[in-house]
Amino acid sequence: MFDALKRLCIMGVGMISKAEDEIQTVIADLRNMGELSEVAGQYVMTVWRERVALNQ
Repeated sequence: MFDALKRLCIMGVGMISKAEDEIQTVIADLRNMGELSEVAGQYVMTVWRERVALNQ
């Protein structure tokens, strides 16, 4: 039972990490196309990290 819970927690952390990587990639693509400023990209990441922290 404990091992299953431990694996579930590890999977959750991995999914959050993967999602953050994907968001950073999208932000970088938008910045390269001129659709998003650096400040706006940083704001998006800050808000996302805050929301993830509140849900844990």
